[in-house]
Amino acid sequence: MPKQKSSAQIHIADGAGGMRQVTDLRFETGEWPIKLVVLAKDAETWMAHLNAEMEERGWNSSSFSQLDAAENSGTLSVHTANGPSPATLDIVWERPRGRGLQIRARPSGNPVLSFDIAHDFINAVGARVRTGKVLRAHRQALLTYDGVPWRGELWLDENLRLGTPSKHPDTLLGTQILIVDAMMEGIGQQGVTANFQKRLHELRVFLGFVLGSKLEMSKLERGWV
Repeated sequence: MPKQKSSAQIHIADGAGGMRQVTDLRFETGEWPIKLVVLAKDAETWMAHLNAEMEERGWNSSSFSQLDAAENSGTLSVHTANGPSPATLDIVWERPRGRGLQIRARPSGNPVLSFDIAHDFINAVGARVRTGKVLRAHRQALLTYDGVPWRGELWLDENLRLGTPSKHPDTLLGTQILIVDAMMEGIGQQGVTANFQKRLHELRVFLGFVLGSKLEMSKLERGWV
């Protein structure tokens, strides 16, 4: 399917109690002062590093994309603050299948984002890609299973620990909790979380064979008692 402009109107929360429109800028003409091509080998991680750089700066974004068998494309607006029209870096990207990522960017917003800040942001993303910068952080999850309680702790490696809750139920058999603590690496917080979810899936499969029980993810929730 060829690239086509969307007729949908999309609005998202602007972080200040209002709504902000998400605009498809792929067909906008005019000057785009920042242009670059990301090599195919780095195209998969460039956007992840861009999100990680936004995380570190406390910025946020809104996006619109079209995914197709021959080519993916989209618009990403990077906002430096909350509000209906903050200083923004608009990015239009295109990636033909199996090829590099083509980037066009320009400052916008009210007030308009400084070109120096926009250029510095794009350069910072490129530096992250070149150095393969990753974040190392702690993640924890609760796995539940039916059987006897898990006792003690087990280190599967120097970064992955299986432990027990501080208090066990009075019954020997029943629903039990296994605490998973891990130090994970990834591209930004999102990358760390994604890698941890993958590790949890592998761990559930492995422990399912070892314990002979099906382990389920559990999360803390509030409820009436």
